[in-house]
Amino acid sequence: MLMRNSLRNATFSACLVAVTANGCDRVVVPESAPTPSSTELAPLLEASSATADANDDAGGAPENGPAAENSSVAEHEPLGPVAFFLVRQKGWVVLTDSGFAEVPDATTSSNFSDGFQRFRGRLVGLGYEDWFELRPEGISQATDIPKIDDPPKSSWTTAPDGSIWTLSPGKVAHLVDAAWKTVEFDPELPDDVLYTGIAVDADGEPWVATGKAIFRRKENAWVRVSFPGSREAVYLEGLTHSPRGDIYLPSGDSIFLLGDSPTRVKLKSNGRSRLSAIKFVTSSEGELFALAHGIEGVSLFLPEEKSRFIRGGKKLNLNFITESAVDGQGRVWLSGDAGLAVAALDGTMTSYPSGSVELIAGKLKSIIILGDGPPLPSVSGEIATGSLSGAISRDGVPLAQARVEICASPSGVFTRSPCAGRLRRFKGKTDEAGRFLFADVPLGSYGIAIKTGRSWRLSIFPTLGARMKSGETSDIGTLNIDTEED
Repeated sequence: MLMRNSLRNATFSACLVAVTANGCDRVVVPESAPTPSSTELAPLLEASSATADANDDAGGAPENGPAAENSSVAEHEPLGPVAFFLVRQKGWVVLTDSGFAEVPDATTSSNFSDGFQRFRGRLVGLGYEDWFELRPEGISQATDIPKIDDPPKSSWTTAPDGSIWTLSPGKVAHLVDAAWKTVEFDPELPDDVLYTGIAVDADGEPWVATGKAIFRRKENAWVRVSFPGSREAVYLEGLTHSPRGDIYLPSGDSIFLLGDSPTRVKLKSNGRSRLSAIKFVTSSEGELFALAHGIEGVSLFLPEEKSRFIRGGKKLNLNFITESAVDGQGRVWLSGDAGLAVAALDGTMTSYPSGSVELIAGKLKSIIILGDGPPLPSVSGEIATGSLSGAISRDGVPLAQARVEICASPSGVFTRSPCAGRLRRFKGKTDEAGRFLFADVPLGSYGIAIKTGRSWRLSIFPTLGARMKSGETSDIGTLNIDTEED
C-alpha cells in the first residue's frame, strides 16, 4: 500500500526510495503542490512500484487558456516535415528547417488522452471532450472535429482511412460525416476490466485490447483473437495498426502481426529488451518504416531489408531509452539520460548532449516526427550549465554533513551509491545549516540521493533542475526526511 505525503516545491516533484547497499526496500510517491516550503521524504512500509503522475507534466490540453483561443494558429493546413518534443515540466518544442523553437502557449498542466496523433496531415489531441491541434505556432481547438459523446474515453486512434475511433467501456465509436457513430462492444467481460487500446484494420473494422485479451469486429460480431503459445497470459498493451491497416501487438521481446493466423514478426533484438510501443511513418516516396520501442534498445523492422537493432547503452551513452521515433529517411530518434541522439541508416550518429540545446534539456516525454523529418542542426559542442542548490532536514532539523549526490538517473540497485557509474554525477555534503550547492551542472533533469546512516534516500523519477537555466542557480527548496515514517 502506498503512503502518500505532500511534496511542496515549485521546482520539482520526485518519487523517493529508501535503499540499502543491496537495493530498494521502501518507496514513497509524494504528491506535488505549487508553493515551495519543504518536501516530505518518507518511506513506505512495504515495497511497491509506481508510475509518474501525468498531471505533473507540461504540454497538456488548454483549460480555457490562451491556446484554446489562439486565433493566430492556421487551421487544417497539413504540416511539413517537422519534429515535436514534449519536455517534461516545460512543454512542447518544435524542430523545423529553422532550428529548435518553443511552441507558444503549450505549457498547461493537464494532459491529452493518448497524446497527439496524425490526422489527415495534422496532429490532433483529445482533451476531456474537445479536440485540439498542435502546430509550430501553438495549440488551438480543432473546431472541425465534433466533441466526443460520453467522455472520458479509455483510448482513441486515427484509422488508416483517416477517420477517428474512440474506445470507452462497452462502446466503440467512430466519426462519420462529422457525427459520431456508435458500435456496441459486448463480449462478456468483468466490470473491472482494463481497456488498453484500440486499432483499426484495412477493412475499417475495429480491434480492442484489454489487459488479458484482444477482440476484433468481424462480420458484425466481436471475436476473441488467439495467440501463439501462452501469450494470452501476458499483460497486453500497445495494440496498434500501420498506415496500411495491419494490426500489430508488442508482447515481451516480440512483435506479433495479428490477423486470421497471428504470426511473430522477424526483428533484430538483444533478446531481453521489453518492447512496449510501435511507431510508424511513411516517407515522401511512400516507403513504410516501423520501429519497436524498448528501454534497452529499439528495433527497426520495416522495411525488412533495413532492419536493425540500436542499443541505447555504451555506444550512444543514453542509459535507458525513454522515447523513440522514426522518420521517412529511416533515421531513428532516441532520447535518454544523455540527451537526444539520431541514428541514420548509414550508421551516422548525431548527438545533442543534455545542455547542448537549452530548449530540450531534460526528460523527453514524447517525440513526434512527421514525414521525412527536418534537417538536423549542427552540434556546437558547448554545454550550457547552471547551479542546483537546496537544503536537507530530518524531522524539521537541518541535517549537517550529510552525503548528497545528484545524477541523471539514480539506481535502486548498487554497491557504493545510487549515483555510482551514472551519467552526470555530482557529489558533495551539506554544510552546518543543512544546505548544499552543485555548480557547473549541465542543464537537464536530475535525481538526488541522500545518505542517512547506512541507508540512502533517492528519487526514482528524477525531475530536479528540469527548469534550470543557463548561468542561473535553481533552488529546489528543503527536503525533509521524516523518521517517524521509518
